[in-house]
Amino acid sequence: MAEEMTVSVGPGAVAHRLREGMAGGVLSFPLTSFRDDGTLDPDGFRAYVADRIATSPGAVFPACGTGEFFSLDEDEYRQVVTITVEEAAGRVPVVAGTGYGWAQALRFARIAEEAGADALLVLPHYLVAAPQDGLVAQLEQIAARTPLPLIAYQRGQVAFTAESLKRIAALPNVIGLKDGHSDLDRLQRLTLAAPRTSCSSTAPPPPRSRPAPTPPSASPPTPPPCTPSPRDRRRLLHRPARRRPRHRRQTAARLLCPARRTARPRPRVRRVAGEGGGPAARSRLGPRPRPAHRPLTRRPGRPHRSPHRGTRPRRSRSVNLAITDVRLTPILVADPPLLNTQGVHQPYTPRLIVEVVTADGVTGVGETYGDTKYLELARPFAERLKGRQVSDLNGLFTIADQVAVDASRVENAVDVGGLRGVQTADKLRLSVVSGFEVACLDALGKSLGLPVHALLGGKVRDAVEYSAYLFYKWADHPEGVACEKDDWGAAVDPAGVVEQARRFTERYGFTSFKLKGGVFPPDEEIAAVKALAEAFPGHPLRLDPNGAWSVETSLKVARELGDVLEYLEDPTLGTAGMAEVAERTGVPLATNMCVTTFAEIKEAFTQDSVQVVLSDHHYWGGLRNTQQLAAVCRTFGVGVSMHSNTHLGISLAAMTHVAATVPNLHHACDSHYPWQSEDVLTERLTFEGGTVAVSDAPGLGVELDRERLAVLHRRWLDDDGALRDRDDAAAMRVADPEWVTPSMPRW
Repeated sequence: MAEEMTVSVGPGAVAHRLREGMAGGVLSFPLTSFRDDGTLDPDGFRAYVADRIATSPGAVFPACGTGEFFSLDEDEYRQVVTITVEEAAGRVPVVAGTGYGWAQALRFARIAEEAGADALLVLPHYLVAAPQDGLVAQLEQIAARTPLPLIAYQRGQVAFTAESLKRIAALPNVIGLKDGHSDLDRLQRLTLAAPRTSCSSTAPPPPRSRPAPTPPSASPPTPPPCTPSPRDRRRLLHRPARRRPRHRRQTAARLLCPARRTARPRPRVRRVAGEGGGPAARSRLGPRPRPAHRPLTRRPGRPHRSPHRGTRPRRSRSVNLAITDVRLTPILVADPPLLNTQGVHQPYTPRLIVEVVTADGVTGVGETYGDTKYLELARPFAERLKGRQVSDLNGLFTIADQVAVDASRVENAVDVGGLRGVQTADKLRLSVVSGFEVACLDALGKSLGLPVHALLGGKVRDAVEYSAYLFYKWADHPEGVACEKDDWGAAVDPAGVVEQARRFTERYGFTSFKLKGGVFPPDEEIAAVKALAEAFPGHPLRLDPNGAWSVETSLKVARELGDVLEYLEDPTLGTAGMAEVAERTGVPLATNMCVTTFAEIKEAFTQDSVQVVLSDHHYWGGLRNTQQLAAVCRTFGVGVSMHSNTHLGISLAAMTHVAATVPNLHHACDSHYPWQSEDVLTERLTFEGGTVAVSDAPGLGVELDRERLAVLHRRWLDDDGALRDRDDAAAMRVADPEWVTPSMPRW
């Protein structure tokens, strides 16, 4: 009797329960509830996790990434896991998160074991790359010191090789791998390379016991197969006690043994009277697959018959992707009095809205800079685009090479709008190409019924995180200047900057902050960042003086703020200056000024001048070039995020789509969009918790508001030319007639 009551509590039992759970439903990763003061809310969490468990998930994973493991101290962690175990009450497995270095991970592992967790999810470390031997060693140390089963987790900087995965799978209490890279091809190769364990039994594994010695004359036992037999598979997929829909049965089969591709069920074909299937409408199995050894040939004297007899072939709608019209609409958009090292934003800034129309009447929209120098290129570009296919994206660069650039536009010119160093003909062309490429992708997606991110290879995240973009700011534009009023108020000191950050958080939920510097002496800006760190402890902070400092000043700021900055953006001008700062400080350096074209990458990367490149599809020539940039950065171990200039919802949608496809995007992106009170869309994009959801609607998922577009275009037409080219220095001279653009370095 005692033997019959023995219950297995080893890794095999948990693995079995997880496998059963995954075959029958989703896994639950509950959020952790916090009070307004940042402390844990146990009652709120208990109610929330009880509600999650009531849905009968396959397993529940408390205090993991979604549950903000890295925000919990040990006491809070104990409460979260204990509450989850109590609410689960043995109904579902509880897999608690653990992480940091292996010594810290073991402390959390012991707490999870004491609280009654069934297994551990070993979370990947953050930001710092590690060799494969180090990744495996961490799991080996944890596995050797805890009796709990482990699930390894690869995501971000952690990506196991096939050899590492073999070593990990050999650890006796490692029961699985959680993948967060969404690279299905790589995951399949890892799965095939890793050793397999038996998954053929429907009963929980028996308790561990010492095996009886095998007599010398007896044959060694045959190892259990790694693939379920047909009979076992039928039992696993057709349990009478819990009948699942067909699509879940297929999913369960794939989960039970991903190393073997399961046979797809033959499609059911609905036959209608008169369509070759008999006089009555009925459902029956489709045709049997043609054997590989029987080629599809026509017998002599016999008419050809389709192998899919009895079905009417589906006719695909013909899509005409030819571009029949291109519309360019320059506009002026309201802009607040935001300060930078060049001066202050004008009350209105120029943007260009691009529309491409296909022969089917589908319209795609794009957006780029609207200054005169860009319009001069966009107009001949648009004429050459007519008659081409919206899918001919590579051809956009051929057209760009055919468009001449006025030499006066680039001689000794600095790009004021983007503050990206010296202006060149290629940079002008790329900024024009970007607007047309986005419009073509939007039209192509609408024509094919696919979102832009699908045209770019598919999204790896459902929402893109953005950073609050803080500025020193006047309360209003100078008196007497025509402008649109805003409710942000002034921010010219640390208190004003902190208040501005609070408003960004309250309105949009941002959790990271970037301050545009180079406006006041460095000590004042250091004080502002320290005030932000005190008001928002633990939140990522950035400072961007647009190259206004010398190397020595940059090093001083890095020393003062090294413990609170996520990165320091363009503290000094030039690749050489950035390299010197990078060599003498441990603070990561980011740029959108010294690396803005592919030609500038080699020098910056070989000198280790930057650790994060801030891409901008307006700079780089579109969304596909942005993906190429991200791939180069990943190759050299350089981080990537996104820069922002004044832009509207079309550009924000484009940024979000491409950001959703970049695997190595580990920093929140910049965006000016909250500062823009005007837009040309029927519905503004919204930030929820500091993120923008990735649209799955065809194209960009946005719609042009033509009435609003006409109003902003009328403003451009009525302007006397003073605002058609951005000039922050000229705007500053309205308030200070003696203002002269500072020479660099300013401090």
